[in-house]
Amino acid sequence: MTLRWKVSDPDKVDSVLYSDVTLFESNSTDRRQLLTNSTDSSVVASGLKFNTTYYWQVTVRDKAGEIVRGDVWSFRTREVPDNAFLYVRQVGGNTDIYSSDATGGNLVQLTNSPFVEASPRLSPLLDKVAYTSNASGQYRLYTMNRDGSDQRLVSPLPVEGYNNFGTGYCWSPDGAQLLFANNDKLWRINRDGSGLMLLATAPSGRNFRECDWNGQINRIVIQTVGTSIYDSEIYLLDANGGNLTQLVGNLPGRLDSPTFNLLGTKVMYTRDLSAYMDPTGRQLDAHIFIQNLDGTGVTSLSATQGSGGGGGKPVGTNDIVPRFSGNGAKVVFVNVSNVNQATPEVWQMDLTGNNRARLFQNATQPDAR
Repeated sequence: MTLRWKVSDPDKVDSVLYSDVTLFESNSTDRRQLLTNSTDSSVVASGLKFNTTYYWQVTVRDKAGEIVRGDVWSFRTREVPDNAFLYVRQVGGNTDIYSSDATGGNLVQLTNSPFVEASPRLSPLLDKVAYTSNASGQYRLYTMNRDGSDQRLVSPLPVEGYNNFGTGYCWSPDGAQLLFANNDKLWRINRDGSGLMLLATAPSGRNFRECDWNGQINRIVIQTVGTSIYDSEIYLLDANGGNLTQLVGNLPGRLDSPTFNLLGTKVMYTRDLSAYMDPTGRQLDAHIFIQNLDGTGVTSLSATQGSGGGGGKPVGTNDIVPRFSGNGAKVVFVNVSNVNQATPEVWQMDLTGNNRARLFQNATQPDAR
């Protein structure tokens, strides 16, 4: 928002006048000095909140020190954009969370700190965004409003473990609770940070990692890993933490990101078909797979070459961190070169793997309403 004004000396003595500009936020004691002792006649007010009324006043002085205070003007900022996409972007060495529409328009930076904010997930109630941050020295679970305000710590325990750097959590289907993985334990907690409860313990020698909770079948799908990220399995369990059952065994290649479709009839995940292994966790040919809960119907969406166009993952790239869109009609995912430190991009495709389309450059860990 650019604020502009005109000044003049009624005595026509001073040709140079100096302005101070003060900005006030409604229903708050906050005040900001936007300009001090300046000859400018405009100033940019940045860092404004959405849907908020602001008041501002210009104070002018001449060389003799005589002061005149202008009228108090006001303006109101726009409503919070109803953006459908969340993702993580690294800019200037900072890793922060952004939201936007499908074209990248209405871009809103939701976090802004020297720490890493990651893994955004929109609440099923569409009112809060959960995410993780290492601001405390360990990755912990936070929530914030959809405009980035009211950032609050939720989890007293870190969301960490074997190869779990803030990625191992999900919302409950009703948006009232969150699950998170802490080493070999799966915890449930209310969205306000109360009611911490141990839900399950991983098999011996393994840690929980990424997870999803489906309300149609009231079950959880969860990844377990050993000390190596390449030692990965996917399990199903009941919402009360019982009946832990293996769904996908420890196959060659890296295995990640299990998530349910909306009906809870299928599970999607990624697996590197190259079976490559190195200490950095690098992948060479990661595909997005979907299968039935009984293990049948395993299909690679990344390998699709259909008549719909845009099918098939480019050679030398990985398809990773897939999510179903909020209406269940699309898959939103990351495509990235298999060279370490390559810049990721967020893409979208049909449930058949056709009509692949790039949405955002320099973006990862997407979530879609």
